[in-house]
Amino acid sequence: MSTAQKSKTKQAKAITLKGSTEIVTDFFKFAVNAILYHRNVYPTDDFQMVKKYGQVVLLTQDLGLEKYIETVLSQVK
Repeated sequence: MSTAQKSKTKQAKAITLKGSTEIVTDFFKFAVNAILYHRNVYPTDDFQMVKKYGQVVLLTQDLGLEKYIETVLSQVK
């Protein structure tokens, strides 16, 4: 493998600050939804199953709650 190819491979695997905050906020989004679901804070009918990261996760369908979570998580970014 040439030096240029090795450099490209390292760049492709590198996590940037912007990329890492997006990953973390995405994780928090799913974590908050899971907590709300498992603690029965919202009715189970308000959640839908979505496949993400090779796992089935639950996301709220309540638009107000979804907007609130997005607002809070946007402050992390």
